[in-house]
Amino acid sequence: MSVKKVHLKQSINKAGIIELVLAEYRIDPARFRQYLPNVAIALDLVFPVRQGSRNPYGLTFNERQHRQQALENIVQKVETNQIDRQDAIKALEHCAVLIEDDNLPYEIDRRLLIRLLGIILEKPISEITTETTVEILKDANHTIVSRISLIRGVRLNLTQNMNIVSILVIPQKIKERAKAMRFVPKTKLAQRTIRDHDNSSEDNHAAS
Repeated sequence: MSVKKVHLKQSINKAGIIELVLAEYRIDPARFRQYLPNVAIALDLVFPVRQGSRNPYGLTFNERQHRQQALENIVQKVETNQIDRQDAIKALEHCAVLIEDDNLPYEIDRRLLIRLLGIILEKPISEITTETTVEILKDANHTIVSRISLIRGVRLNLTQNMNIVSILVIPQKIKERAKAMRFVPKTKLAQRTIRDHDNSSEDNHAAS
């Protein structure tokens, strides 16, 4: 092997390692900071968190793949009834990031999202009859910087790191969707159940 090829191989390996480290730092900064605090401080200086951007991560290929794979692993737990509330919360956090990135997998449909919500709320969403905010992170120090519509009538309030602070459920909007769906031809029903995010400015990303 030539010296040029060896140098190229070393460069690729180094670039791959750096990208993996950055992916872990951006996906779960709190956990990264716990194990590598000095590295986290250095990365904070080099890659400061962007304020007020539509997508705080700007997902790389590896980050996107990591999120989608983590979400798929949790979905498998749903299918085998081995999922707990924390898994469901983490799944919706992955969903929120992927919705912002416009890369939520098509198999993550409305029925699955409602099932995850039921696990978190500890009751079917249909049993909520008045506008309700369910607190997830009870620490008052957590600031809401993003509001993302999961499905029509359900909004996730998130921190800068895309952790769910609370979930807002608006039954009236859920009912409005149900009424509107009566007029949608059955041939289009499957597509609408897959992509059901309300893209209005009222429900989507907003800074507090």
